Amino acid sequence: MALPWFFRKLFGDTGNNGKIVDDVIPDTVVKTSAQTLETTKQAQARTNIDAVSDSELKTALSELITEYGGTVPTE
Repeated sequence: MALPWFFRKLFGDTGNNGKIVDDVIPDTVVKTSAQTLETTKQAQARTNIDAVSDSELKTALSELITEYGGTVPTE
């Protein structure tokens, strides 16, 4: 069975195992680069988007697990 045109364009004639064909999306659109921020700038960025740090998240999850009678897993 032939795949519809849209799927052939995105995934190739065989479906490409769900991976988009390399030349469909230009590299300049999807390239990313790692950011390195100083500690103070990381804190400001988290404040800007109302996020928590890793340690705050671990603490909150541990407290929640304990509150409901669970055991906090150890690494």
